[in-house]
Amino acid sequence: MNTIEKPAYNEEWRSCEFRRPDGKGPLNELETVQSVVSVTCAERDSGTDRTATMIASAAVYNNTQVRYQLLAGVAGMVYVRTIRIVSSNGQKLEDKMAIKVT
Repeated sequence: MNTIEKPAYNEEWRSCEFRRPDGKGPLNELETVQSVVSVTCAERDSGTDRTATMIASAAVYNNTQVRYQLLAGVAGMVYVRTIRIVSSNGQKLEDKMAIKVT
């Protein structure tokens, strides 16, 4: 799982690519992201759901990405963001990323 650092004040747009530019990744060449099932965020240590205060405006972007707004967070906390999608070929895929708030 990748980890990013983010200042507590920042509210920034992020995206998750399910097909990389080199053609590798979980989506095949002609496959797209059909729907975003969920974008959630929880405290890493306790598992407490923080989606309502950490994630906004999730949507499919450019057919192969999910774009969302990552909100503030509490300095010193580490969160885990999880994205679940369904592809145009019926694959159910998940991506996780840790977020360390500074």
